[in-house]
Amino acid sequence: MVALCESAAVLTGGSFTAFYLAGEALPGRRGFDPTGLVKGWAVQRAADHLAARLECDVSVNAGGDIAVRPGREARPWRIGIEDPRDLSRVIAVVPLVAGGVATSGTVHRGRHLVDPRSGRAVDEVLSVTVVGSSLLWADALATAAFVLGRDGLDLVETVAGYEAVVVDRDGIRTTSGLAAAQARTEDMSA
Repeated sequence: MVALCESAAVLTGGSFTAFYLAGEALPGRRGFDPTGLVKGWAVQRAADHLAARLECDVSVNAGGDIAVRPGREARPWRIGIEDPRDLSRVIAVVPLVAGGVATSGTVHRGRHLVDPRSGRAVDEVLSVTVVGSSLLWADALATAAFVLGRDGLDLVETVAGYEAVVVDRDGIRTTSGLAAAQARTEDMSA
C-alpha cells in the first residue's frame, strides 16, 4: 500500500498523497493516511472476488465510487453522474463493462478535501468524476483533479485510459475522449 501511495503521489505531481505534514514549521513526512487509496483498492478487490465466484456481471458501489466487472456475457453497466448543483439531475451516463468510476467533491461531505501541498481545504470546483480501467486509479485521479481545480482535467488527459467530468460554478467540462464519446452517442440517437 505504501508503494501504491507513493506511485499515486508521483502520477499526480503531489496533488494526491497519503503522506501529510503536521505542524507549520516541520518539513518532511509527518503522518501517513492511506484511506484515500485503500477504499478504491478494497472495492476493486471485492468486485474481482465476486465476479470470479459468481460468474456474472458485478457492480460494487461504495459511497458513489463504483467498480464493475463482467460476467460470461459482458454487457456495459450504465452509470449516472449526478449534478452537484442539483442532486436530482444526472449530467452524464457512462457505459462501463469493466473498471471504475470515482467522484470527488464536497456536496455530500463538505470541505474535506485538502491540497497536500498547502494544507488548505479546496473548493474551486464542485465535483470531479473519473472513469477508467481501475477504480483505485480513478479514485486517486478524481481526488487529485479536484485538488487541482480548473487544471484537474489537464492531469487526467495525461493518463491513458482515463476520462473525467468536472463540474464547477460555470458549467461542465470533460476530457477530450469523453467529449468525443458523448458526441458519437448523440449522433447515433439523432
